[in-house]
Amino acid sequence: MYVKNPPRRGGFTLIELLVVVAIIALLISILLPSLKQAREQAKVAKCLANLRSLNLGTHAYFMENNDYFPLYAHSGGAWLGVSGSSYGGKTPDKYWKRRWGGVFYQHTNEKPINRTILNTTPERDAEMDVLRCPSDIASYSRIYLDDDKFEPALISTYDDRGTSYGFNLHSLTDLLPDPWSSPSGQTTGENWTLYFQKIKRSTNGTFLSKFVLYMEGPAGFSFRDRIQVVGNHGAFSRHTVGFLDGHADYIDMDTRNWCGPEWYVINPKWVPRPGYRPTPRYPVRTGKNCDY
Repeated sequence: MYVKNPPRRGGFTLIELLVVVAIIALLISILLPSLKQAREQAKVAKCLANLRSLNLGTHAYFMENNDYFPLYAHSGGAWLGVSGSSYGGKTPDKYWKRRWGGVFYQHTNEKPINRTILNTTPERDAEMDVLRCPSDIASYSRIYLDDDKFEPALISTYDDRGTSYGFNLHSLTDLLPDPWSSPSGQTTGENWTLYFQKIKRSTNGTFLSKFVLYMEGPAGFSFRDRIQVVGNHGAFSRHTVGFLDGHADYIDMDTRNWCGPEWYVINPKWVPRPGYRPTPRYPVRTGKNCDY
């Protein structure tokens, strides 16, 4: 009697399957960070393109308005307020309509730089995607006014304030004479635009390419409290900013200081020195200087 062995079925053993799974897991762990970084770099590029468009719109506004920036005191009943986000962007969250008489609440069609960016007046509550950072996921704006809330709101700065990029108000706060004053002595806030016109005109040929005009939300908050935080794009103390000469960059910024080797958040010409008392000026008590 003859017996023939049956044919052996093909396949993988359990050990072979485990080895394949382990190799796939290893490849994923190696490749995923690279893919994530590549996606984030694309978002950085989008952010910088937004800031360049914003810079172009701002310079068009300068040309039409004698170098004035649309930074003015808004009235909300008994309140006056100056905001770093009212220059442009969409209608903010209704939270701001309920606070301080709606002093920080303006509709899309009321924000002046929107018209120069779009070459037309937008609809009342239209979106302004050109002012939305794709990595903007949290808003620090409410911390400015609600000091008991240190954590950022779980809403993007764009959806909260209408734009991911705040105007650099740090350059105009704490000044003497007070920006809220006016030639008549009344508290009107007209000096805010006048002081920025002075910055705009004093930069030509000096620090035009270094003066920060716009910055992403986390950077604005960091300078306010002289701390360092993670920026929109996931890097510690690294932020997207737009400069007064029109260019934009993604740079390291030690936000515990007011100036860095390649950037200024304040006007260095307004920092008092021995025998030099500029007008306007940052009082010594504020610590605003460029001794980085």
